[in-house]
Formats: sequence, structure tokens, C-alpha cells
Amino acid sequence: NHVASASKPPTPAWGLIKVEVEVKDLGQLRHLYRDLEPGSGRHLGWEDDTKAAFLADRTAAYRRALIVGYIPLLRTLCRRGIPQALRPAVWKAILGVEVGEKEVNYLEHIHASLRHWELVTDELFRLDVTITSNDDNYFVFEELLSDTVAAMSRD
Repeated sequence: NHVASASKPPTPAWGLIKVEVEVKDLGQLRHLYRDLEPGSGRHLGWEDDTKAAFLADRTAAYRRALIVGYIPLLRTLCRRGIPQALRPAVWKAILGVEVGEKEVNYLEHIHASLRHWELVTDELFRLDVTITSNDDNYFVFEELLSDTVAAMSRD
């Protein structure tokens, strides 16, 4: 790392493609994300099956927010988790993404091009995905992830 100095540790050797990113220290992160602390309230996630009423309330709140389309409200609700069934709709709304026939066709075109020709960087991307997803318990879709990374690199 050519930018490393005495005050800044070198970039860890994770993956093959290095990206310099400024990161807040632990105290700053704890302050910034204090709403996400497990003791600060109820979160959607691992206890969804046992807390049906809580899940139903959160789902209703998300449905109302999606109808209104008020993005700051959706972002605030996301701090406590998004009901699994509503995740695609919520993320599309927050990111302002419209997925139509044109976008689907474009993605299919990119995926088709992956099978017809290969770029010099494709092997680097595959290797990077393999190195960072070396635990089958967490990364069961390594091939899908590799194809997605390759497709996004060609966009």
C-alpha cells in the first residue's frame, strides 16, 4: 500500500482488488449506529417466528410507508429490519429503482455475453469471489455470486 503511513495501517490483504476506503473508528460507529444496538428496541430477524404480532405490526407499517412512498420513513423503519417478504419492494423504493422489461433484457444480454467471450479481468473476479467466499456455510451461491460480479463489471 503506497499510501500507508505511521498514522494509518496498511490495507488488509483481503481479496485481489484493493480499494482504499476511509472508515470511522469504533467509537464513531457506535455513536452513528446507536439505534441498531440490540438492547435499544425490537428488531426483525431471528425471532420473527416467535413474535408474530410484532412482525404483523412491522409489515403493516412498511406497507403504509410503501403506499405513501416517503423514503425517509422507509429508511427509519429499516433500522429495525425489513420483513423478508417486503425486502425487494422496500429496497427498490429506497434506491429509486424501476425494473422493467428493458432492464431485464439488458441483464439477460450481459449474462449471455459472459458465455460468449471472456475479459482479462474475469479470472481475477472469479478468484476474488472464491477467496472471499471460502465458507460453504455462508456462501452457498458462489457460482451465482461470481456470475453477478462478472456481469456488473461489464455494465
